[in-house]
Amino acid sequence: MNILFPSNLGSPHQVDSFWQKEADAAKAVGFDISILSESHFGSPMSIVNKQSSSLYRGWIVKPTIYQEMNELGAGLFNSHKDYMWSYNFPEWYAELKEETPYSVIVPADEIVGSGLASVAEKVAKEFGSKSILIKDYLKSRKHEWYDACFIRDASDQEESLRVMGNFFKLQGRDFYGGLVCRDFLSLKKIGFHPKSRMPLPIEFRTFFMNGVPCFTTPYWSNDATYPDGVEYPPMVWLIELGKRNKSPFVALDIVQAEDDRWWVIEVNDGGSAGLPDHVSLEEFYSILMEA
Repeated sequence: MNILFPSNLGSPHQVDSFWQKEADAAKAVGFDISILSESHFGSPMSIVNKQSSSLYRGWIVKPTIYQEMNELGAGLFNSHKDYMWSYNFPEWYAELKEETPYSVIVPADEIVGSGLASVAEKVAKEFGSKSILIKDYLKSRKHEWYDACFIRDASDQEESLRVMGNFFKLQGRDFYGGLVCRDFLSLKKIGFHPKSRMPLPIEFRTFFMNGVPCFTTPYWSNDATYPDGVEYPPMVWLIELGKRNKSPFVALDIVQAEDDRWWVIEVNDGGSAGLPDHVSLEEFYSILMEA
């Protein structure tokens, strides 16, 4: 099997320095390595050491770029359709609705047509005085927690407008698809983020290969310490979740509520889902090789 990594800007034959440790670990356990050079300064996208089948590990790329990678003959393990399943919130939400917080989806066309005041009114009717989180189809602004992500009382339309307005300003051209408003869950926590002061839940990232959970790791352990003996997501539940995945290589972010129920809060393409610093990269790639 082959792993496709992004190149350094201006150095199409070198793996991007951020991904070099992963490339070294992948080679150490037996993977071949290819390098993707994106289009820059008029030069076309290219692949060094092109293989017939590749697992992508690299930055999140726009769907058009992912499609172009396949058209170049990368033979990506996740097809463009697979990639879009995790990229597009409405697609994975439809499959995992029972396992993820209740959400109201407002497409971009509706926002443009009715305006943010109408959206704030709609949210107030749907959620009442509950707390909610907002994001677009791909990303949140969780590191601007109190200004562009968390709305304490959805019935406070003035506050909703403030947070939504900040969200759109900060996302700018990166805004994708539409606005998603989600129930805020009372979660088991390990503290607060040192910069944004957002609450840090006991959160895990589980990678699935062909629907089978193969690697689970604490998510926030670069920023806070998990308690000794912390409970991991139950394998029986993860196996059932895997049956609902519509993409061969995905990573689900998982939390536990104060009432002990487990929830999925985000779905990521497995290729662009990051790993915390504490993870043994050779162990991770050995598991991928076996899977």
